[in-house]
Amino acid sequence: MTSPDRLRKVALWSLVGLVFAGCATKTDSSTDAQNSMSEPTNVSTSTTASDHDQPVTSTDRSAAPGPAATVGDDPQTPTVTVEGGDLPAELVDGYTRNGGDLVDPAEWRGRFGQSPLPEVTGSGVRLVEGLRRMELVDGHWNRTDEAGWLAMTADGRDSVLGILRSAAGIVGVASSATSTDQGADCVIDTYPPDSSGVSWQVQGCSYDKFPRLVSLGLSRTGPSDDPPAPVDPTAVTVAETVDGSVTFVEVRFGEPAPDGSTLRLSTNLESPGEFSAAATAVADGPLAGWQTFPGESSLLLSGPTGATWTLSEGVAVFTWSGRW
Repeated sequence: MTSPDRLRKVALWSLVGLVFAGCATKTDSSTDAQNSMSEPTNVSTSTTASDHDQPVTSTDRSAAPGPAATVGDDPQTPTVTVEGGDLPAELVDGYTRNGGDLVDPAEWRGRFGQSPLPEVTGSGVRLVEGLRRMELVDGHWNRTDEAGWLAMTADGRDSVLGILRSAAGIVGVASSATSTDQGADCVIDTYPPDSSGVSWQVQGCSYDKFPRLVSLGLSRTGPSDDPPAPVDPTAVTVAETVDGSVTFVEVRFGEPAPDGSTLRLSTNLESPGEFSAAATAVADGPLAGWQTFPGESSLLLSGPTGATWTLSEGVAVFTWSGRW
C-alpha cells in the first residue's frame, strides 16, 4: 500500500480476483448476496485520547466524527468496531475456491503482535492483507505497517473511513485519487510525512455487487526506535553464528502467490565474516541437518518446514512461504 496502485490492488484483487471468479456461475448473485446479509448495525470506535486534536482534511473530504468513544482492551491502541453482520457466504466461498485466506484480525495480532495501526474488529471483519516491514536505513529503523480489511456496514464507506482516520490520529491535507474499475468504487488518500516523519495512506472501496460491503486499507510508514522482533527462531541463532546484524525483516500476507502461499516471511542479515567460514559454521551448527545446495560463492540451506537460508559474501537471507 505504498502507492495508489498498491492501494487499489487490495480492493480489486480481494473481490475481482477471488470472489467474482468464484461467483461466475451465479445468475443473480447481487440479489443472493443482499438476501444473505444480516440486519445492518452501526460502526463504533473505542479510542484513547489522541495526541492529535486537529481536524483531518483532504482535498475533497474531511474526516467524519465518530460516535462516542470508550477505552478498548489495550489503552495504547485505538479500536474501530464495524458491526454490519457477517460477510456474504458467496464472498467467503469465492475466497476459499480461489485460494485466498480471510483472517480474523485478532489472529494477526496474536501471531505478530500489536502495531501502530488502529485495530479494526467486528463479527464480520476479516483481514485480507497485512504487511509489517522493518528496514535499517542509514543506521536508523524505518517501519511500514499495512492492513486491508473487508467488513459489512450500514454507515457507508466514507463514514467508516472518517472514523478510521480519526482513530489513527491522521492530520494534514491529503492528495486524493479515485478508481471505479470492475464494480469497485474506491477512494485513496495519501498524506505526506508529518513533523515526526510519519506518512499515511487511507483507502476505502464499496461494490455494486455486494451492497453494504466495504474494503478498508490503511498504511503507515515512519521511523522506529525499536529493532524488529525475529520472524523465525533461526534468525537469532544464525545471526549469533555469523556475527551478523539484522538489516531487514518483513511479514507479508495477502494475494496468493503462484505456489499458493498467502503468507511470506523474510529476514536479511549483514555479516562481516568470510563466506566459507560462515557457511561451514551455519551448516554444522544451528542449521545442521538442513539440505545444502552449494552454488558459486553461495550456499542455500533448505529446512524441514520449507524455510530457506541463502548465504553469500557478507549477506544471509531467510525466506519462508506458506498458507496462513
